[in-house]
Amino acid sequence: MAEKPVQQTISQKEIESMVERLAEKLKADPNNVEGWQMLARSYANLQRMPEALQAYAKAMALAPNNAQIMIDYADLMAFQNKSTKGEPMKLIQKALRLDPTNLKVLALAGTAYYEIGDFKAAADYWKKGRSLVPAESEFAKAMDENIAEAQKQIK
Repeated sequence: MAEKPVQQTISQKEIESMVERLAEKLKADPNNVEGWQMLARSYANLQRMPEALQAYAKAMALAPNNAQIMIDYADLMAFQNKSTKGEPMKLIQKALRLDPTNLKVLALAGTAYYEIGDFKAAADYWKKGRSLVPAESEFAKAMDENIAEAQKQIK
């Protein structure tokens, strides 16, 4: 009988230490777009939102036409502001122009347009996103619910 492999778990302290090492490395390599993107995601996962927003801002400055960085930044800003209005909406609209088939861009665009009361646009963006995923996926089911809700609001 074979022994079960020992699973190692990384502690929160070890994760925080790795994130801090990445932040230090970026001081020496400040033009590393992927590094800033990874740092931003890491800070967001650690619920360190001000640092996450700063790291996304640096990544955006280095890659102003990267739709994925842009939509991740917009998503975090919208989460912080509890609204997609203002700067998040501007970034969402730009990301839509840059990458109109990006699933996260389409999902967040639907949310943004729903929030401002443009239910037809919201449903249209969610339908586009819905078409990109397997029909039985959890994402598809969530999009179906969103689309139905938006369509009920269309007058």
